[in-house]
Amino acid sequence: MIQPVEIMQTARRLAAVALVAAALAARSARAQDAPLSPGPPRLRLFPEAVPPPSPKDPGGAPAPKREKRFWMAAGELLGLEVVSWGFNRYVMDQGYAHIRSTTS
Repeated sequence: MIQPVEIMQTARRLAAVALVAAALAARSARAQDAPLSPGPPRLRLFPEAVPPPSPKDPGGAPAPKREKRFWMAAGELLGLEVVSWGFNRYVMDQGYAHIRSTTS
């Protein structure tokens, strides 16, 4: 009868042989070995820098400033804080989330 230890050793040996064979059969991945193709450019990590748009309209007048939304940002922040506190307080029942007016 085949022992489980022998099966594991055989599986490890087969995996090692497969990895070595794959490494020997793999093509070179060096950049200097790759042929230059005149096709379309591939996705780049850092594309060429695009100059920022001009702050002036075509008529020469400065572009209007964007409206700041303080209360929208404050509401989002408060909502995120309340959601994380509620999760810790009611779902996870963490001790540090049990806060009261007498907690110091």
